[in-house]
Amino acid sequence: MEYKGASHEASRAATLEKARTKMLADFQQQKDQIAKDKTVSIGQDKFVGQNDWVDDELKRQTIGLVALEDFQKIRENLDKKRQEEIDKGVTALYVEWQTKQKRKKKKEKVKLSFGMDDEGNGDDDAATSLPKKVKKDPTVDTSFLPDKEREAVEQQERDSLKAEWLASQEKIKTEKILITYSYWDGSGHRKQVECKKGDTVGQFLENCRQQWHQLRGVNVDNMMYIKEDLIVPH
Repeated sequence: MEYKGASHEASRAATLEKARTKMLADFQQQKDQIAKDKTVSIGQDKFVGQNDWVDDELKRQTIGLVALEDFQKIRENLDKKRQEEIDKGVTALYVEWQTKQKRKKKKEKVKLSFGMDDEGNGDDDAATSLPKKVKKDPTVDTSFLPDKEREAVEQQERDSLKAEWLASQEKIKTEKILITYSYWDGSGHRKQVECKKGDTVGQFLENCRQQWHQLRGVNVDNMMYIKEDLIVPH
């Protein structure tokens, strides 16, 4: 009976110790999460050089730690989609310009047709003696017919619109913004750094590094940029 009682007490003690260990682990996890929520605070709408939808999609597809090769592949696909969006935007501008050109040409043809009719009425005798000349109907759409001159003008306009759009994007990238960040060395240290919207993550980290004396001897390659739960390579 004494042996069974000792065994029962040992089992009960082991169960209590296991429950205590789990409780401490849960407490530590909650503590770490609270500390994490209070540290990194770079705005969702502030950092740099990429469209918001690219950042959101990249974050969605790379939750947690992701291999560098997988991250680069995902990023390459997103950049390809972004280029497709650029092409769509240029095409939309071109279609709008082409529609305006068609309307303009149509109005000019109608005016020309009226002018030719007025000239014909001035000489009735000549009109009766000569066969009627076949005229083109200005209301018929002939834009589908091959026309090298028109195609050259349209291509030139398309290139001009694309150059204009890309120039506007480059101008946006040179705009400066102020970013609030937190340097973590065991505790959080909040500061602000000025960057351009087109700066890379590496350039952002370099600007931050210069603000801390203890980081002057640290290479940027040995620093990490963490946005919420995502470690962003640079």
